[in-house]
Amino acid sequence: MSEEEGTELTRRESLARSRSEAKTVKRKKVLKDRLQALGILFLIFVLPLAIFVIIPSSMGAYDKTHHRTMECEVKDIYSESTRTGSAKGAGASGRHIIFDTKNCRGHLILQKGVYWDNVDELVKSLKPGRYKITVGESEWKLAPLYKILKVVPTIQEYKYLGK
Repeated sequence: MSEEEGTELTRRESLARSRSEAKTVKRKKVLKDRLQALGILFLIFVLPLAIFVIIPSSMGAYDKTHHRTMECEVKDIYSESTRTGSAKGAGASGRHIIFDTKNCRGHLILQKGVYWDNVDELVKSLKPGRYKITVGESEWKLAPLYKILKVVPTIQEYKYLGK
């Protein structure tokens, strides 16, 4: 084999190697682009679905069977109205009772058994003092996060213990 043939062979090998490396680089770029697209889809669809649908429904099911009962010093009890709605006017409204506590992370909300026609009567029948209050375990554990989101743990049961 002459020197010229050897150089030609080396040039072909080099060209083949660079084509192979170019394909590898292209494959890596395609893979990177696909992973970025999957990441964006995850952020747009999966994460919001998990945060706003799956996790809350799972917490609700968990809290039905897992409770936290504690003794709370309630300093004030009052009612509030809530309203959900859209720009088109669709929505719902309701009433609930707020237990403002000294030693149980601030506000707790009572919704169970509270209706427009009985809320004022219920508030009058409740008085500040010590209460045995039961809330959902996951709601209680996430209460610091809830406070940031302006969500209040829900009272499942309560009993007045006195002053």
